[in-house]
Amino acid sequence: MSLASLRLPGRALAATLLPLIVCAPRASADVQTIETRVTQVTGEVVTLDKGGEDGVAAGQVFDVFRDGEVYFLPLTNGKVPLVRPQERVGRVEVFELDEHTARARLIEGRAAPNQFAYLNPKAQAPNHPPEFVNVDTVVKTARWQETLDLSLRNANEADEVVRYTWSASGGSLAAAVTTLPENRWTAPPTAGDYQVQVTAVDAAGQRAHAAVLVRSEGIPRDYSVSGMRPTSEFFSGASRFEGEVRDVSFSGAGNARSYVLTESSLILEEALAARRVSRLPDGDFSCLAVHHAPGDQGRLFLLDREQRAVFVYHTPASSQQPVLSGKPVRLGLPGDEGNGHLARPVDLALSPDGELVYVLDAGQRCVQVFRADGRFLVSFGQPGSGPNELHEPTAIAVGGDGRVYVADSDPDRRAIVVYEGFLALRELPLQRASGKVSGLAVDGFSQAIYAVDQASGQVFAFDLTSFEARATYAPAAGFCGGLSRPVRMRADRVGRLWVVDRDGRSVVQLAPEARGAQWFERRTGGVEVSDMLRVAAGPHGEVAVLDDYQRVTCFDPEGWIVTQFGGTGEGKGKFDTATDLVISAQGEVFVLDSGRQQLNRFSRVGVPLRPPLTGIRQAVDLSPLSDRSGLAVLTQGGSDAFILVDVNGKKITSSQQYEGDLTPPRGCVTVGASKSYVFWTADDDEEKVYRAPMDKGPIELGHDFNTATFGDVIGDMEPTVYGWVFVADRDAEKLVVFDQSGKLRWVASYENSLRGLADIGTDDYGNLYAIDTKRNRVLKLSPLP
Repeated sequence: MSLASLRLPGRALAATLLPLIVCAPRASADVQTIETRVTQVTGEVVTLDKGGEDGVAAGQVFDVFRDGEVYFLPLTNGKVPLVRPQERVGRVEVFELDEHTARARLIEGRAAPNQFAYLNPKAQAPNHPPEFVNVDTVVKTARWQETLDLSLRNANEADEVVRYTWSASGGSLAAAVTTLPENRWTAPPTAGDYQVQVTAVDAAGQRAHAAVLVRSEGIPRDYSVSGMRPTSEFFSGASRFEGEVRDVSFSGAGNARSYVLTESSLILEEALAARRVSRLPDGDFSCLAVHHAPGDQGRLFLLDREQRAVFVYHTPASSQQPVLSGKPVRLGLPGDEGNGHLARPVDLALSPDGELVYVLDAGQRCVQVFRADGRFLVSFGQPGSGPNELHEPTAIAVGGDGRVYVADSDPDRRAIVVYEGFLALRELPLQRASGKVSGLAVDGFSQAIYAVDQASGQVFAFDLTSFEARATYAPAAGFCGGLSRPVRMRADRVGRLWVVDRDGRSVVQLAPEARGAQWFERRTGGVEVSDMLRVAAGPHGEVAVLDDYQRVTCFDPEGWIVTQFGGTGEGKGKFDTATDLVISAQGEVFVLDSGRQQLNRFSRVGVPLRPPLTGIRQAVDLSPLSDRSGLAVLTQGGSDAFILVDVNGKKITSSQQYEGDLTPPRGCVTVGASKSYVFWTADDDEEKVYRAPMDKGPIELGHDFNTATFGDVIGDMEPTVYGWVFVADRDAEKLVVFDQSGKLRWVASYENSLRGLADIGTDDYGNLYAIDTKRNRVLKLSPLP
């Protein structure tokens, strides 16, 4: 190629000469070279002019190349050239022929008229549907609470991004979505065979399905618990990440591995591994990027605003190594201007292969590019207030095809500037944005570029191919998924957006492939929970709490908030006097409203379901049946004491009326063999516990809670899946535990960890969740053998 084809870009900082060679693609001597030219591109269909070339056939794959070019940078008085070599930009597969042309489908990258396409005889069309191979048909067996490792094989290439979505007919999975065909299944309490299903989806939307059979042996007959130990603070009203969150990033290593940067630490979380935390060195670290290719140790990049530099660390190769270790490589020198000097770095991004580091320098209004080993390469971007220029750059992202996207928050012209090969390609206007564009993210699954507006909390989307605007995420005021002062946004490897919200005090996960408010999946922090009154636990460890504002806040098993609903008032989803709540076996939430004498049923995301069950007079307590086949409503009026309700909210049966001192304010029901119900209650002074088998009178268990040993107030009674009953002694901060027969098994004090033991809930794996009213938190306790 001749140097005659010169093109002068807009103003750019002086760059070092890239050591690249301009050359045409070469074929080996024993392979025929077929050259064609792109004449037309319509959507995904590319027309090739094959001229007089013979040998073009349907099914062949052609590589599309752009021509090489040379630029002279103006700040060097035209003396320093920048070479953009000939480069493969796309790949097409021929599907139809006529005399002089061939029609092909675009299977990778992009193409444009007048580009040349060369036959690649060794290439196969990518994005073939995922395919599971050698799926194990042997049924794996585990006892209740035991975990099975599930590992499948997929025929896709190791570096191809594939998302795996899991579901199970019973038991619990460690992760709902993974980036590898691996997961863990925990056996449920009910013995039997279960099916684990997994769906693989690649970036082209093609799918494959597989199923694995697993078996639970159920709860052992001799199962017993010697005590409960606090294992974690499930919720304390704040974010699960200590301190102000600055950024998040994701790597291709492991399974759904995420890194969270806070003001003082770096947190590594992996779906199938324990959390690891490293303290940060001295500095003001604001941005984070991670790259980890298969077979590579990987690198971690931290932007330090104080030192105006990027520091490069190697990611840990094993779980025994700290997240940050060794001496880092420094990129960039402090300074007000010049190549490699970072005046005011505000964001960073990596090339798809992790070899190039793009640092957005708001001080010089440009992008500075470094190699990962520390060498400065080039700077690009034209300062100014006109189209395709940078006036107030605030965020950067890089797509899988290498295109660079920069958000400009100039109040007179908010836009995304798209760069290709260091040159501004076009501008995407953000006309509805009203404030700083604080985050950009490119998602290969939804094929879109996303921008978040800090002022309105809206997320705007553009198609990566056509650049047309897509649906906007703009939730209604007061919605749990609403964004307020978002400061950063990234896309992970399974198609989710992570938004650092509320000036770093909350992290929100969005699923762009959903519609409307359903983008929202979950968040940590950012939702007000006042004094907690009641707690309920679901079968898999999901939790719901009722606070003194009559609001219900629901959490997933990891402690992320998935919804908040309720409150005092009229209309659907509002309460008069919410008294208690339960999570059913299906994950639905039942709320007892004693003021309106009704039992309300909600979906797991807080949507009211069916008309409530009405006419429940003087209801005082609500609990799940021990086997989760239904609910027990405890009343103090009419002819019934307990009303048993199935999972659809329909009455099953009731117990006899209690009278006198046995008018119970607290109670629960266990289920024995052949659906034989046993009713457990506290007396009206909350000092004694009674046990009553079906159709028999209550029997006092002989343990007086109004003593120095037990305290004087029963806060709650909760059944377990193995038939034992836990009684919360609120004032003494103790747990009093009875087995199925009513025998006292043990008493444990938690005065150092639980201050004001108001209410408890149990999941299907023996864990207990308790409200600590003095600290307004939920503490998780796990069984001791």
